[in-house]
Amino acid sequence: MSTIPKFEYDSGGGPVTITLTGGLVEDEHPDYKGKFKDVYGGTGIRQRNIQYIEKIITIKTTFEPESVIDLIDTMVETWVMLGNSFKFFPDKDLGAYTDVELMDRTWKTKRTENTRDFWEVKMKVRELIS
Repeated sequence: MSTIPKFEYDSGGGPVTITLTGGLVEDEHPDYKGKFKDVYGGTGIRQRNIQYIEKIITIKTTFEPESVIDLIDTMVETWVMLGNSFKFFPDKDLGAYTDVELMDRTWKTKRTENTRDFWEVKMKVRELIS
């Protein structure tokens, strides 16, 4: 049995929780990116400074009803597209979460193949590791 994820964000009037109805579809492994700055001393020795490391993951789920899609669209339009982060809970029953922000600058939901009443959610997010 797969776990059911949820999102949580602050709408300005308090936290809003969106619980998805289906489990995650894991079709991609996370990518890791780092930003480094190299400084060379007078002797030619390189010193590397790590500015940050980020983990990029794709959150994908299918067969979500339109009521859940409307809540996610509202979250994206009023909070996430403004550059704000949100909490991603891989399992709604556990307290463990990750603060993530949306990597995509375009947002579009689409219907799940061969269905009329269900939608697919796919978003690429980044988690700052250090």
